[in-house]
Amino acid sequence: MNYLLSGMRRAVRVSREHHFLVILLVVLQMALVVGMGYLLLVYPVRILADIQGLIEPLQDASAVDATSNLSQDQMLSFYQAYISLKRNILELGVWMGIGLLLWSGSTWSIMRIMLEGQQTSWKESVRYLMRWGSAVVMFMVPLILGGFYYLKRQIGQGVSPDVLLKQGEVLLVIWFILYYGMMVAFALVGAVSWKEYYRQWFSIAILRIHKTMLVGLINFTLIGAFGYLLYVAVSHDWFFGVTLLLVLSMVLLLVLTRLFWVACLQELIHEKNHH
Repeated sequence: MNYLLSGMRRAVRVSREHHFLVILLVVLQMALVVGMGYLLLVYPVRILADIQGLIEPLQDASAVDATSNLSQDQMLSFYQAYISLKRNILELGVWMGIGLLLWSGSTWSIMRIMLEGQQTSWKESVRYLMRWGSAVVMFMVPLILGGFYYLKRQIGQGVSPDVLLKQGEVLLVIWFILYYGMMVAFALVGAVSWKEYYRQWFSIAILRIHKTMLVGLINFTLIGAFGYLLYVAVSHDWFFGVTLLLVLSMVLLLVLTRLFWVACLQELIHEKNHH
């Protein structure tokens, strides 16, 4: 439990010492929330509409038989929906990937300066950016490509949107596993070499998963409790000023829990090296 206390003390201390950087992290966090919120509001609606446009002509027959009996207009509509689906999925993945890469590169650099108290040279910045990029490619690209081919296969079998949504729960579990691996990787980009980077990731993400997951559970509990309070405020039409304060506090909490996450994982590395 020492790593939790040490991580909490470090996170609190650096937050007090670097007020401007904390404010900058809050601004970046708000930009991410707004950007990702927009993407997740717009693109899923488009994707479901495209899926519906593909499935409607095939509801009463198999994909092969139905396609052969479609009129020219129906075939054109089917083809346009298919092209639109591929484009929307690709755009969603690309925009999320670019946003996550740029956001993570800047925020994790700032947190490294805060936690380790040292500036980052441009060579180190490039190296860290390559590691962030490798983490995104390693953990997020398989999910995006897998989700695309999964949707393509299910659509070819004429599966309804309702069934797709239910089966999407499996993708959600896979997403959680990959996101966990990526968050661990992001916290360890300061390793002295690529070999050490992968060694530390395996140690923290796999061998010490019980300790790492405890940090995640604490963060999840705090964010979940505060998120529920924010939900109550919105659903019960609390005073706007109070709701706005809760929103800003929620964003600050996201920043602080991320600092806590990185600090605790670094403490685990130090703890392992001293044993």
